[in-house]
Amino acid sequence: WYQRRVRDIPTVLLFLHKMQNNFNALLASPLKSFKFPQPAVRCLNSEDTLKQASEVLSENQVSSAPVFENKTMRFLGVVDFSDIVSFILESLYQLSGKTNCSVKERLESLKDLTLSSIKASTLAHRFASQHVKDFMNHSLRNPYIAVTEETPLGEVLQQFAKGTQRVVVFKANDGSVLKSDKDRLLYYLTQSTVLKFLASQVELFRSIADQQIGTLGFGKKSVLQIKEGELAITAFALMHEHRVSGLPILNEQGTYVATISVKDIKHALVEFSHLTVTVREYIAYSRMESLLEISPTVFCKNTDTFGLVIAKLIKLPIHRLFLVDDLTHFVPIGVISYMDVLSHLVQSYVK
Repeated sequence: WYQRRVRDIPTVLLFLHKMQNNFNALLASPLKSFKFPQPAVRCLNSEDTLKQASEVLSENQVSSAPVFENKTMRFLGVVDFSDIVSFILESLYQLSGKTNCSVKERLESLKDLTLSSIKASTLAHRFASQHVKDFMNHSLRNPYIAVTEETPLGEVLQQFAKGTQRVVVFKANDGSVLKSDKDRLLYYLTQSTVLKFLASQVELFRSIADQQIGTLGFGKKSVLQIKEGELAITAFALMHEHRVSGLPILNEQGTYVATISVKDIKHALVEFSHLTVTVREYIAYSRMESLLEISPTVFCKNTDTFGLVIAKLIKLPIHRLFLVDDLTHFVPIGVISYMDVLSHLVQSYVK
């Protein structure tokens, strides 16, 4: 038995080497080789206001959109909800005279925020008058990355591993004269779309997919968190200051019960005073459900496999999974996002 197993080792290693070569070949293939979903891209006009932009994003159930300038007929950048959060926080700091303070001082200034101190009318006026062209990548989390259909998938994966959340894919230059970027635009490619595609090719990286995330080094980053009794504006401020897109919500016992993300800001854009209620009240208002109704929430644990984590991310769908210590206390001890998964694949395969 032992000798037979030893003789099988070269065969197994040869199979794994072949799978790795196949996956590397996949990553070297140009984007045009794949049938990625190509839904119509909803564009923003550079002269649109932030208020108009937020309405477009909400109505189309997307978190971002490219900004197009009619004068030059070119795309200038991207605006998403994290840029809108950034605008609101920077405006509040300006109104309260806290622009040159430390992060700690700015966060402290929000703890006693009230409807009067928020100066809602001033904030609403700014929101309805500022143009999106002035707030592209205001959060410093949304660089405008344009690629062509000839770009290898591996290069896009490397961009995503660095934190880029989406790229705009254009037709390759075939020598024809195209006056507008819109004529060359093919589709918007996001982290989630690529991860969903890679999940369909899981056999090519099965050796990694079957490993437990605890052995792969996931979940070692410290986890920012928010208590359900803190103000909603504090949650958005933490995301803004630390450049993250979501936080776990803990109850008074320290148990993980739900998640709040930058996209949740859309529920405060009609009435900014909602930012001054507690996170518990904000979630109840925005999702029409209490934290008790949605607890326990989606999570992962160290014994989950890499493949299971990918399956959870794309099936639910959610942008991150919080790693919990055990199934009794549900204390978040780590977080795994699309970027973390794609980054691990890049480190494992992309040369």
